[in-house]
Amino acid sequence: MLETDKKSGEEITDTGKICEILDKLEPLLINKDIECLNLLDEVYSVSPTVAGGGAKELGSHMEEYNFRLALKTLKSIKKEILPGHE
Repeated sequence: MLETDKKSGEEITDTGKICEILDKLEPLLINKDIECLNLLDEVYSVSPTVAGGGAKELGSHMEEYNFRLALKTLKSIKKEILPGHE
């Protein structure tokens, strides 16, 4: 990833924005598409106060190309920030 592509490092606390990122990421993980790595900066920017340690764990699984565990973690984050979401 190019340095110019990286985010400023601001934490994302808005659950709507977080869901938008996760919704964009989910089909990429399902299809084991390495394009998901383009969303790493956004994933790591998700605030731990909103998603606990899930975002860091999700990013770590993505970096390791463990898309199955990344998808499982993504679904866990969605359940945490959107109660009742399956």
